[in-house]
Amino acid sequence: MKKKISTWLYAVQRITTREKLQVQAIKSLGMRRPLCLIDVGSAKGMMNRWKVIKDEVYAYGFEPDSGARQKLQQSTEFSGGGNIDSPYALSDKKEKLELNILKKPSHSSALEPNHELINRFPQRHPKGFELDYKVTVDACDLDSIDFEAKDFIKIDVQGYELKVLKGAESSLNELLGLEVEIEFFEMYKNQCSFGEINDYLLNRDFEFIDFTSLTRWERDTEKNTLGICMGGDAFFLRSPEFVFSKYKEDSEKLAAYLSICLIYKRYDFIVTTLRLFDLENNVDYLEFSKISNLLRKRLNFADRLARISNHIIRFFVSDTDGTPMFY
Repeated sequence: MKKKISTWLYAVQRITTREKLQVQAIKSLGMRRPLCLIDVGSAKGMMNRWKVIKDEVYAYGFEPDSGARQKLQQSTEFSGGGNIDSPYALSDKKEKLELNILKKPSHSSALEPNHELINRFPQRHPKGFELDYKVTVDACDLDSIDFEAKDFIKIDVQGYELKVLKGAESSLNELLGLEVEIEFFEMYKNQCSFGEINDYLLNRDFEFIDFTSLTRWERDTEKNTLGICMGGDAFFLRSPEFVFSKYKEDSEKLAAYLSICLIYKRYDFIVTTLRLFDLENNVDYLEFSKISNLLRKRLNFADRLARISNHIIRFFVSDTDGTPMFY
């Protein structure tokens, strides 16, 4: 019985999923090359929202730890339309960089963990932040590496994000958006703050859009429901006006931008961009626009359902946070 129910649920999910629609929309733009994703700290493989369209993506993965690299090379999910998994760590210059490989590899960093803060949360497995070993690796700046194209970058390097960005000064000129791990507390000694990252990118014409995820820690439990907001992932994007001013004659970069907007549900940016480029009725963009509108309607419907359910929950728990999050 359980197997039948699981099969039925999977079938329903496949019918209602947006995955095929996203792929169909992006293919309709007729790009002559795949979307180029630069994934810094890529041991976990491609992010779920990119995995949906993995066959349309060429991913450049950066993971200096040999153990994590071995896992990456075995990951079919990361290959997509192609894959380069670089052994380099990224920094602001070419150098030898000492990494702290922690008991939980995903916590590893060029910076030391701030145990004074971490130990306040004994249920959050602080042992995972204990040092396993140190290793010295080759590091370089992103600007010194050649790419076919640069569309989007994801950075997850445990407090070292600003160093990576400072090594990508010229690369940022080509990028359309970023997803950057951030912290609101100093989880690693002398790490960069969200404010520093936001200011750095704002000065380079990237707008902060939203947090795609937020992590909360509670002092007496592993749960993430009501604890302190420790950090998350921040999404930055070029404005439609910037894209119009810089890429007015570049249909490939326009298609990449529209695809990124679709992946991150920036449907309002899609409408504005098509209007600025005077493409609202252009036959080459009609299918993309139609699918985008459909997905937007679905999201609005889901938002209404979420609001109704929140009202019901508040009847029983009056202080429930009713803020919906769809990332």
